[in-house]
Amino acid sequence: MPVNKTIRVTFSEYVQRGDNYNRITLRDGENKDVAFTKQLSGNSLVIDPTGNLKYGTLYEVRIPAGAVEDTEGNELEEAYAFRFRTVYTSTVTPAAVPTFSDVNGHWAAGCIKRLSELGLVYGYQDGTFRPDNKITRLEAACMLARLMNVPAGGESDLQRFKDAASIPEWARTTLAGAARDRLVYGYPHRDGSLTFEPYKLITRAEEAALMSRILEQKFGTLTPAYLAFRDSNRIPAWAKRAVGIAVAKGIVTGYPDYTIRPQNYVTRAEVACMILRLLGQFQIS
Repeated sequence: MPVNKTIRVTFSEYVQRGDNYNRITLRDGENKDVAFTKQLSGNSLVIDPTGNLKYGTLYEVRIPAGAVEDTEGNELEEAYAFRFRTVYTSTVTPAAVPTFSDVNGHWAAGCIKRLSELGLVYGYQDGTFRPDNKITRLEAACMLARLMNVPAGGESDLQRFKDAASIPEWARTTLAGAARDRLVYGYPHRDGSLTFEPYKLITRAEEAALMSRILEQKFGTLTPAYLAFRDSNRIPAWAKRAVGIAVAKGIVTGYPDYTIRPQNYVTRAEVACMILRLLGQFQIS
């Protein structure tokens, strides 16, 4: 669904065109240019896309150094960029909001609906979401790549994986970007090769590691929580710090019986709620 959007950037004083005024850009999540018109009015730069933007999509405005200057000719000394995500609003009819036939009454229905509105999770062609299905490494990687607005990668980014040919066409550029930006890693083998194993199911400990990697990319080094779960001894040594970070930030939670079940395969519903909590961390930072 499209959305009309006018973007206004306000400066602390009146501004006029600088030498790099025509290098101001608006790009979508795939780093593709979006056509727009712009004008300066007093202390504001108004950017008006010539077409409609998409709902639930991340965009970036970049204003290079020298694009504007004050009335005395002093230029903007440093480039300025910001991102925004379009969302569904109350003016959208219910029919326009993605729905799934199998999530009503599910404990994660709210998480799934919200992420669907934001374009971060998708269902299947039969109109289902299948919330209790176990999730694969490929699905988890693509969800997080969409959340982080990772630019599409190329075939060269996939060639590090010995099993690159097994990655389906619909996910190749997304996974390539995630691999390039080191959101995901492969499994090392004795011969020095790596495999991604896209259809391998992912455990809760592995998902926590993915989430923690993103958190530290954004916030820097974080302090993990003390893990007092009844089954903390089942968390693999390599994942203990990552799980601790995810728990400290409220991304991963335990069960009513005080277990965390790190070796359980994570479900699509669980991942949806983890992603929504992760998104909440970004919004309150």
